[in-house]
Amino acid sequence: MMDTMALDPKPGVPPSASPTRDPDRLVSELFQSEYHALVRLASLVLNGREAAEEVVQDAFVKLYRKSGRIKDPSRADAYLRSIVMNGARSKLRRREVARRHRPEPPPDAKGADVDVMMRDESRHFLDAIQALPERQADCIILRFYEELTEADTADTLGISRSTVNTHVERGLDALATVLEDDDE
Repeated sequence: MMDTMALDPKPGVPPSASPTRDPDRLVSELFQSEYHALVRLASLVLNGREAAEEVVQDAFVKLYRKSGRIKDPSRADAYLRSIVMNGARSKLRRREVARRHRPEPPPDAKGADVDVMMRDESRHFLDAIQALPERQADCIILRFYEELTEADTADTLGISRSTVNTHVERGLDALATVLEDDDE
């Protein structure tokens, strides 16, 4: 919030002719004496020097633009600090809004070889299933690829649920043996 006590109440009213009222000199003196302290202050609020320097520089520009309205030059440093704090808080608000509205990053792209390897592994697995006896292959495909229940698999194949379980167990054992042999 702007410190209204440090500004002339009426813009456009010429400032007094004292040498301390020279805007260039006032801003220059404040820059020399306050810049590093203000950057430190803004850094604490923003948790970063680069953003803090930007806020402080913007504050000096704002001060310079309104320097003709400064009524009490001895309070200009307090006015400048309030500009810095307001700028830092504003930057924090913008960061938070940007963070909330940031789109989800796309998933990591797979390497070119991943699809080829996946196809090779899938082909190898499908070949192993096709090498099984017909009932075992049918039961495994219906249970795990089609995600049917035991009862639905039994109804589809016209066999009992216990027969489905037997074929699935034997088929999985055979697949495990074939795939383990291939890994060695």
